[in-house]
Amino acid sequence: HGKGITGFNITLWDNGGLQGADHNLNSTTLQVMFEVLPVNQAPGFRVPTTVWAHEDSGRNTFQNFSTRISADGRDETTEPSQNYTFELEFTSSELFASGGGPIISREGTLNFTTALNQFGFSQVTARLRDDGGKDYGGDDTSVDHVFRIYIVPVNDVPAFSISSQFKVMEGSGGHRIVQAATDIVPGPSNERCPNMNDFCDLQTVTFIVEDNSDPDLFVGVP
Repeated sequence: HGKGITGFNITLWDNGGLQGADHNLNSTTLQVMFEVLPVNQAPGFRVPTTVWAHEDSGRNTFQNFSTRISADGRDETTEPSQNYTFELEFTSSELFASGGGPIISREGTLNFTTALNQFGFSQVTARLRDDGGKDYGGDDTSVDHVFRIYIVPVNDVPAFSISSQFKVMEGSGGHRIVQAATDIVPGPSNERCPNMNDFCDLQTVTFIVEDNSDPDLFVGVP
C-alpha cells in the first residue's frame, strides 16, 4: 500500500566504442519520474452478534462494542488521516425512545435508549464509511455486519379499580357483588396479548385479600 513520487535516471549505451571527436556519444541519459497514486482501501471493524438490555432500562451504553476499527480494514492503518463514521439501519424502531435508536461512536461505543413498556429484538445492520473517496477504483465503505439487540421483558405491576366502601345488612348471609373490581389489567398492553410472542406476553391475574381489620364480621374469607 505504498504511495508517493519517485524518480530515477535511465541511461542507454551502444557498443560503438569511444572513437571520434565526442567520445561520449555512445550513451544517453534521461530522468524518469513515477507517481504512485493513493487508492482508498475499504475501512473495517468487528462487532459481536448479540446485545442484551432490560425493558424500561432507558439509556444503555456499551463501551468497546466495536473493535479493530480502521480506515483501511487492517490492524495497522495506512490511512491515518482519514475520518470515518458508522452507519446503522435497524428494525423494530418501536423498541427505542424517540431519537434513541442505536448508534456507534468513532471509538466503538454503542448507545441506545429503550422505549417505555416495550420488549423484543431489533436487527441492526452496521457499516463503516470513510472520507477517502473512490478515485482510481478505491472503496470507502466496509462490508455490512449484522447484530441483534434483545430487550428482555420486565414484569410491570397489575392494576385495578374498586370502591373504597360496600354496605350490606347485618345477618344478610352470603353476598356476591358483580364487578366489584373493574379495570383489571396485568400490566401495560404488551402483557395482555391474545397470543404470546417475542414482542408480547400473555399474563393472568389473581386477587389476594389481606389485612382484614375485623375478621369476626365474616363467616368465610372475602
